[in-house]
Amino acid sequence: MLQRGSLSLLLVAVMACDNEVIVEGGGGSGGESPGGGNTGAGNTGGSDGGCAAFADEPVGETLSIVIQNDSPLDVYIPADCGALGFSIVSEDDPEGFYGNTGGFCLQTCEELQTDSQILCEACAPEAILLPAFSTYSVGWTTNGLVTAEMPSECWFDAFQGTQTCRQRVLAVAGSYSIEALTAYAGCDGCECDPESGVCYGNPSGNQAFTEPLDFTLPDQDGILTYVIDTCAFGCP
Repeated sequence: MLQRGSLSLLLVAVMACDNEVIVEGGGGSGGESPGGGNTGAGNTGGSDGGCAAFADEPVGETLSIVIQNDSPLDVYIPADCGALGFSIVSEDDPEGFYGNTGGFCLQTCEELQTDSQILCEACAPEAILLPAFSTYSVGWTTNGLVTAEMPSECWFDAFQGTQTCRQRVLAVAGSYSIEALTAYAGCDGCECDPESGVCYGNPSGNQAFTEPLDFTLPDQDGILTYVIDTCAFGCP
């Protein structure tokens, strides 16, 4: 079994099609937020040569992760701003962060060199409904995030000192594992969109028991299948 680290998967925007939902991954657009952004003249951003060290690495090749529900029960998988609540850990990069990154609220170090920080309110409780014997697909661009301390002269917003930001990196070749997925048999007060499978409410009830899925990069097939097995909620 791989050594676990504090990592998770870069996922954003949801697109639905019957029982299969595809989630495209990316570095985040840094777009508008209901909370608005800071105002002010700001710095010139990445004009200093040292600021180039905080640039995003390229978007990687998309790897499809298929969650397959083999149990006889519908399951509800917790989500945060449309991103599923599971993590990918790396044996070779224990400090990397691959996973649920806040979706559209994400601003990378590079983006913060040319734009003000946006203020995002917390998303309402969400879950993804995965009916019995169906699948749900997410696309991972094989990117992750690392925390960097970027000096004040690199930021668009003027301030003193050093602050941390997220820098997009490519996942290196090596051994990885999708950690045990959290799934529930019910959802309190949920209202679900039958097309997308997105539910608004709190997943609840019996919790499924799932196993990590080990894999290596580069992956030749481009598809990983994570199975919620028949006895995930227990068998007689």
